[in-house]
Parts: sequence; C-alpha cells; structure tokens
Amino acid sequence: MVKRIHRDNCVFIVIDVQEKFMPVLDRKDLLLSNIKKLVMASSEFGVPLIVTEQHPEGLGSTVEDIDMLLGQHAYIKKDSFSCFDSEDFKKALLDTGKEQIVLSGIETQVCITQTALDGLENGYEVFVAGDAVDSRKPLDRELSIERMRQAGVVVEATESILFYMMKRHTEDKFKNLQWIVKSF
Repeated sequence: MVKRIHRDNCVFIVIDVQEKFMPVLDRKDLLLSNIKKLVMASSEFGVPLIVTEQHPEGLGSTVEDIDMLLGQHAYIKKDSFSCFDSEDFKKALLDTGKEQIVLSGIETQVCITQTALDGLENGYEVFVAGDAVDSRKPLDRELSIERMRQAGVVVEATESILFYMMKRHTEDKFKNLQWIVKSF
C-alpha cells in the first residue's frame, strides 16, 4: 500500500523548536526555513497544527521566528521525549480526528524518532519532513531517519509535503502555495 499525505486527514506536529537548542544544531537555518513553510501551509490549507515544548523552564520557549508565525497558539508542554507520553498531546491529537501525522522539529534521534515509532504503534500513518528535522550531529540525524524508514515511517521533503496539499496547479490556492515555497 502506497502511503500518501492527504490534507484533509493529516496533522502537522512541530516538536520542541526551542531557543536553547538552536546554537548547537547542525542545519538550523534549513530547519527553521522548512518549519516556517509547514506552519504557513497549515494556516493556508486548514491543516491542524500541534506545537510542543520540552521543559520550557530550562530550554526556553519556541524560537521567535516560529512563534511570530503562530500568533495565538497553545503550546503543549511536555517532559517526556515521545509526544505520545504526554496526555495533553494525545488528547489534542485525538481531538483532530486525523489519521496521519507529519513530524518536524528536534532532535531527530530522540523526540522525533520516539514520537514517530509511538505514532506507528498507536495506529497513525507517520510522515517526517526530513529536511525539517535536525540534530547536533549529522550522523545522529541520518541514522535516526534510516531507523524510522525501516519501521515504516515515510520520510519526505518539505516541498513534497506542501504539494500534497493540492492535486493540481489550477486550484485556487496554488499561487499561495508557490509563495510559501519561495518565501522562506
């Protein structure tokens, strides 16, 4: 069975993109650029968005670049690595009624991988925006992406995910999608 993202059945999840992590990340500019695209597409196409923060008292808030795009948005505070160990996260996800999750954020080898694997165990189709996740070390990111693929997670480029939001270039919002892709 081919897994394909459907905009009316997916949730975008931004995991722990917080201030204290930024200085040590390998590809932080690419990470932020692609997460901004996902956040904008969420708003444009009505895709639910869940944003988590890991121990914000110690690791800081969501970075300003992302926070500004979110406007008034509830953050799910967590102390576990997997989002699925947070009751608030599980309730927020369940409330969407969606069956597909698209993950982005940090760190790939910890919170992203554990959330992806738990998502599969909980019956979700799991997708990872491979160019919208990051780690301190490139090898950690690469090995974790391979581990997730072996488990059945689909890893896609952010731009591919964005184009799943439309079926053809003649749709009304195509110019908006082009703007999102080119803007960040």
